[in-house]
Amino acid sequence: MPKLNPGRLAVDFLIQQRLEATPRNYHLAYVFVTAQMPGVTKEIESVIDDGLRLRQEDADGLIDQFIVPQSNVADLSSATAPAIDAAIRDQVRQIAQIARDTGQATTDFGRGLQETLETVKDMDAAGLSDLVLKMVQRTAMAEQQLAVVSAKVEELHEELQAARSDAAKDALTGLPNRRGIERKLNSLTGPRSIALCDIDHFKSINDRFGHEVGDRVLTYIANRLDELCAAHFVGRWGGEEFIVILEGVDAGRAGEFLESARAEIARRPVRVRETDEPMGQVNLSAGVSDAHTHVVALQEADSLLYEAKAAGRGRVLTRDMVRQAA
Repeated sequence: MPKLNPGRLAVDFLIQQRLEATPRNYHLAYVFVTAQMPGVTKEIESVIDDGLRLRQEDADGLIDQFIVPQSNVADLSSATAPAIDAAIRDQVRQIAQIARDTGQATTDFGRGLQETLETVKDMDAAGLSDLVLKMVQRTAMAEQQLAVVSAKVEELHEELQAARSDAAKDALTGLPNRRGIERKLNSLTGPRSIALCDIDHFKSINDRFGHEVGDRVLTYIANRLDELCAAHFVGRWGGEEFIVILEGVDAGRAGEFLESARAEIARRPVRVRETDEPMGQVNLSAGVSDAHTHVVALQEADSLLYEAKAAGRGRVLTRDMVRQAA
């Protein structure tokens, strides 16, 4: 098995912990995945081994305690910027060529018509008949050329739409990724609730059965959530987290809906395909918010998810539920 690049592992760690890819955070992640500082390793493992995420305030504390100063940390912005897809660039070049071909065909046809009209006054009946036949033939040829060009433009348009659709999908689960989720959030106009769901004890699944099995568990949960929440939008938020957007539903009803989906997923135990070894129950925790803005709703849902984890996992929390329990 090829050795994984520590830089890639550090980026994966930031994604899993939902920490922003700043130079400070990347440095902390790199130190952790390479086990350069036992103190950092111990502090981080004490959090994530319990199934919780490393919060930004925890990361800042570790950075200030163990990894200051930060004068030589490189900026990640260029490394993480997405590359322009070569196929889309090629499509743009093809469309430009089609436009040039179309313009040239139109120019040639117009010039031919003008030259023909200038000779009409000197023609007899036979000449005019021949002229009409040639004009019909030339018109048919021009229409055929334009039809070919139009078909090609339409084909490229469909390919471009497909490429855009693929770019907004998560490669593993097939659910919308962050790009697709952002599009959905930006398109919303009415009331809605946002739920962030996380697979409980997912790290232990990876550690015990391997990342290939872990990926299959992710795909299984993605499919089950998509099936159980078919009336709503489901996307992969990152790592083992998913987002469900329930339009026209307040947090109370959304919480009940997500709790029903969670219970249904937990009800069915899973096994390792190759060995038939039981993996037991795969459960979810979730936080649900219907706050006015997307930013606040996401922040609140994330905080409620964290509280659900800390309270024992396998539960869905809303703001009102926390208040009632206080």
